Amino acid sequence: MRTVPVTSGEALRRAYQAALADIAARSGLPVCEWCKKREFIKHGIVAEPFRKQEAELFKRLESDAPLSEREASVIEACVVEDVGTCWQRQRW
Repeated sequence: MRTVPVTSGEALRRAYQAALADIAARSGLPVCEWCKKREFIKHGIVAEPFRKQEAELFKRLESDAPLSEREASVIEACVVEDVGTCWQRQRW
């Protein structure tokens, strides 16, 4: 029997996001508190319990603005959100 070491794509994505969060924060770029804690949430899918903690952001996400503007709101609040975030074309 042979064994082959394997690294999952999820593990690589998470490590990449963690490194990106550290570098962005040190560079003075906007990084949300969740990413600083290495809690990488998907604003396009998960709303609760983050709605209350990020009320201003969710106010913009739930507007009737075009999807591209809502996506930009998330990325402007945190540069790490552009990596691994899954956007849906339905209402938030």
